[in-house]
Amino acid sequence: MNQNDVKEILDYLSESLSKKWLSYCDKKSRLAFADFFAKKRSFGVQTMYDFLIFQLNYWEYADKMKRFDGKIPLEWLIGQTAYRRWTLKSEHWKYYNDKYCEKHGLKTQWIVEEVVNIFELEEKERGRYFYTEKGLLHCLDHASYNKDSIYCVKCKYQEICCR
Repeated sequence: MNQNDVKEILDYLSESLSKKWLSYCDKKSRLAFADFFAKKRSFGVQTMYDFLIFQLNYWEYADKMKRFDGKIPLEWLIGQTAYRRWTLKSEHWKYYNDKYCEKHGLKTQWIVEEVVNIFELEEKERGRYFYTEKGLLHCLDHASYNKDSIYCVKCKYQEICCR
């Protein structure tokens, strides 16, 4: 996860919530926010999104919000208190996150679309042990013979794989 992921999610939430819940802060606060997640090595992009929805859901009904015109300062969503709240969440947290998303028209999943070309991945793996017995074992276990593969065509074990 990088700062672009953080910015993208914050922009999405800010726009989707029509800036009525999330008060956007300056660049320094945003960097502190990105830093907070960078230190939590177990936080991927989806976990960060779930964490933010969880915090927004928590603060939606809090009395403290009345002091800030109903907006949630970004600083309330990060820090040790917010993280502790996340670690102590109930087993039904996902249900309530989904309900919050449904209520406010948000995505329930933050999907990062990444196109994966299986042929390229298999080709890379074939090349790792090309022309070795380890390569033969790897291909028998994980990848079948492919007549379009440069490694399969040149391999001395192709007769075994073709069977």
